[in-house]
Amino acid sequence: MAVPVSKKKEIKRGYNQAYVYAKEISRYTKIPMDKKCLVRVEDTKPQKEFVGIARKKNVENAFAIYEEKAKEYNKVLLVDDIYTTGSTIDACTRILKAAGVKEVYFVCISAGVL
Repeated sequence: MAVPVSKKKEIKRGYNQAYVYAKEISRYTKIPMDKKCLVRVEDTKPQKEFVGIARKKNVENAFAIYEEKAKEYNKVLLVDDIYTTGSTIDACTRILKAAGVKEVYFVCISAGVL
């Protein structure tokens, strides 16, 4: 699963870079990809505008999940473009695990430094 961006940001950019990466990972590994289970419900400010605990608060309620769909998964590989503090991955993982996903792994394309 790619970490979702808001519809507004996806329209502005023309794509979700995490989705592009996830699609390629799926193609090479033959791991099925799901774009509908995890959704972004808040158009948050970019994480680069925050530090520390403010990053966690910024994405705290930004994601939702279709619980019936999530029940299909025991393991999920989350894909994102950048990992800095882990706030986004933590927010996504928390909601996936609350929906019953047993194991959540992640991969990112780059790591940021504060």
